[in-house]
Amino acid sequence: NLTVNGYRIGKGGNNINTTIAIGDNALSNNSLSGVDNIAIGSNSLTNASSGTKNIGIGSSSLNSLTTGSSNVSIGNNALSSITTNGESVAIGDQALSAATGVANTAVGSGAGVRVSSGASNVLIGAAAAINLTTGSGNVAIGPSAGSGSGTGGVNNVTGANSVFIGRSAQPQNDGQTNQVVLAGFDGSTANSGLGSNTTLIGNSATTLTQLM
Repeated sequence: NLTVNGYRIGKGGNNINTTIAIGDNALSNNSLSGVDNIAIGSNSLTNASSGTKNIGIGSSSLNSLTTGSSNVSIGNNALSSITTNGESVAIGDQALSAATGVANTAVGSGAGVRVSSGASNVLIGAAAAINLTTGSGNVAIGPSAGSGSGTGGVNNVTGANSVFIGRSAQPQNDGQTNQVVLAGFDGSTANSGLGSNTTLIGNSATTLTQLM
């Protein structure tokens, strides 16, 4: 391991041949046994032990990870709370920063920032599903998609197995499942769904919908 202009460059803790560590405290656990990890940034993957095939780029990215594997974190504090689970991808500042569940994907600044034990969510867009915590199996694509709800401004916290596509496309209420909303902001308001087990295509500004 070398220090160049104040930056630590090397194999990280325990000198594993297949690891790369760049940055202060990156991959610094001296009990590290996991292979094929890459940490670039201060405190990136700093607690990694037996986890393998992880990539952390950005300050504190994946810094709580211990035994989880096959995670990708790019961005300041992205995926910084996950410990033992794997197969998650977070790209963007604070993306999935509180997430501990398995197989989440978030792309965008603040995307999925409050997801905790929720799993198998796909969240794309700045602040996508920003209030979701324990909900799983959701797809939210678009800025703030899947974040609020149509009932009294209640946040979408626990909704599951639903699809929201479009800026501010959102469920009718929190805790609903199997809801699809295809169309977002209509120019003045967010577009709210119809409840569990329903599909909404278009918003209040839509004048023509054609299905072939």
